Amino acid sequence: MNSATRVVLSLVMTLTGLTATVAVAPSAFAACVVAEVHYTTPNKGRKVWIPTSTFSDWKKGGKIVRTESDGESTAKTTGSVHEVSVKGKVGAKYGPIGAEVTTEYNTTWSQSTRRTTSVTRGWQYHFYVPDDALYRARAYKLGWVYKYQRIVTYINPCDNLVEWRYGVAPVAQNKGTYYWALEKFTKKGDLRYDNL
Repeated sequence: MNSATRVVLSLVMTLTGLTATVAVAPSAFAACVVAEVHYTTPNKGRKVWIPTSTFSDWKKGGKIVRTESDGESTAKTTGSVHEVSVKGKVGAKYGPIGAEVTTEYNTTWSQSTRRTTSVTRGWQYHFYVPDDALYRARAYKLGWVYKYQRIVTYINPCDNLVEWRYGVAPVAQNKGTYYWALEKFTKKGDLRYDNL
């Protein structure tokens, strides 16, 4: 049967409602099956100030004075994972950091970091606010930002997936690890490196 006859026959089968089955080799559309995901932390990174959940309202000009004497405020800090941007800097937020990453980092570099930390205490702060933009006072927690590798291996013959990411994790210690600073609206949620 020549190719023209096959095309006509296929068209007739389609028009009459008949179904033709095409056999495809199983490996042609096989999905990659994950065997293992592991992490390496070859980079110690550097110290960083991580924004916490304790901050004032936004203000333009004047001053911010806050004293919590009636109750205490809880400053929560959450570690996160960031994608690597083209310039190698910390890019867009990707998601929460995993226990595997902090464990690997702490073991490799003899650090004591956690995925999340919190401290409850009375806070007091007093800031003069510039009038060029919106600012707020915010508590920051000391932590580490470091580059790490996520490696995915597969059972079937697929190429390993190797990704570079940045991990940000607060230190476990609470004493002497907090910093109050003015946060500019255009930089809200950013990491800081003041005096580190």
